[in-house]
Amino acid sequence: MGNSWKGKQNERCLKDIEFSRELDAAGTLDGDILASSCTDPKCGCQVRAPFKDLRICLDLKTSNYIYPTHFAQAGFYRFAK
Repeated sequence: MGNSWKGKQNERCLKDIEFSRELDAAGTLDGDILASSCTDPKCGCQVRAPFKDLRICLDLKTSNYIYPTHFAQAGFYRFAK
C-alpha cells in the first residue's frame, strides 16, 4: 500500500503559492501538480482515464474535522488560478 501509486502517473509539480490581485490575498498550497493517467488496469486512476496533464490542487488538512473554512480556502485556490 503506502505509495504504491507513486511514479505510475507522471506527475509534475507546478508551484506552491497562489495570489489573487482581485481579492488581494495569497495562500500556500501543499501541492499543485499536473498528472497523467498510467496504463496499469488495476490502478485507481483508470476511473478517469485516459487523461493527460490533469491539474490537481492539493491542500492537506490535519484536523479531526471538516470545517467550512476548508472549502472556502480550496475555493480561493481554484479562483486564483
